[in-house]
Amino acid sequence: MKKDKQNNLENKFNFDNDYFIGISDNKKDKKEKNKNKKNKKDKKNSKKTKLKNKSQKKVDVNKFENATVGVPVNKKINKKLMMQEKKKHRRIIIAKIVLLLIILTAIVAFLFISPTFNITQIEVNQNSKISAEKIESISGLQKYKNIFRFSKSKIIENIKNSEPYIGEVKIKRLLPGKVQIEVQERTAVLQIELEDKSYAYIDKDGYILEFSDEKLDFPIIYKPKTNLENIKSTYTENKVTARLTETDLNSIGLLLQVKDIMKDYEMDSFIVGFTISDENDLVVNLNEKQNNKKVYLGDCSDLNTRILYLKEILDKTKGEKGEIFINGSLNKDEHEVYFRKQV
Repeated sequence: MKKDKQNNLENKFNFDNDYFIGISDNKKDKKEKNKNKKNKKDKKNSKKTKLKNKSQKKVDVNKFENATVGVPVNKKINKKLMMQEKKKHRRIIIAKIVLLLIILTAIVAFLFISPTFNITQIEVNQNSKISAEKIESISGLQKYKNIFRFSKSKIIENIKNSEPYIGEVKIKRLLPGKVQIEVQERTAVLQIELEDKSYAYIDKDGYILEFSDEKLDFPIIYKPKTNLENIKSTYTENKVTARLTETDLNSIGLLLQVKDIMKDYEMDSFIVGFTISDENDLVVNLNEKQNNKKVYLGDCSDLNTRILYLKEILDKTKGEKGEIFINGSLNKDEHEVYFRKQV
């Protein structure tokens, strides 16, 4: 019993495990306080980290909401700035274009309205066959009209269609009030005899320049394919520019070649005319000095050699009438080139 009482007393007054009221163990208190502080700090830090994570999540959400997939925010901002700059640049360009158009419109209006630019002089150059007054008249130009209010192409068409002798026309505006018309006239080199014994003058390009009763000192084209009677009637009424048919145009090219080569050998003055009824056998009619001889040149291949044969035969047959045949092949024997005397 005594032992139990002692044990109870020891347990009641065990100073290792218990403490008196108002007295505490400093070391334990400090440790507990430090633990509590750390726990508080850890809680605060965890709260802060949670807040940071939340804010970062919000920012990230904004990034993906406002930005294109795979494009960072700063690049998106740069793109917006670039777009704004482009729009601004376009506005400036449009404003400049509008201003330029207004200025141009004002200038054009001034040019078309101002009496300073009225036509006061019409000048015609390089004309010889057709008078300047006639060209000015058929052009349709009017003095004291605005120099910008006529079409060059229309004036050129008026002149060329009204006058067959006019080949090319150039129009120049010389400000403030002068118009210059420069013409290139066609020249007759051949003539065609019609049934009524009138003549049609032809230039090197086959244009019919004029019908006249006067025979000129040009070679005559006999038996053309072109119906000149119909052309003559329309020409007399309206002076419509006309041209020979394609077949006759091809023949004219050969005629002029023959003429040029004969000129090189001083024989072009012997030519009276050409008969072109047979395309494969061109006939040259010579004058009285050569006793009205006829020369058959065939298809005019190797033309220079044929003209040389012609010159040789003419030298040998002076004073004789007849026909000269150079229309065969020049690659065969000499009998393909010969003179047949008229009996």
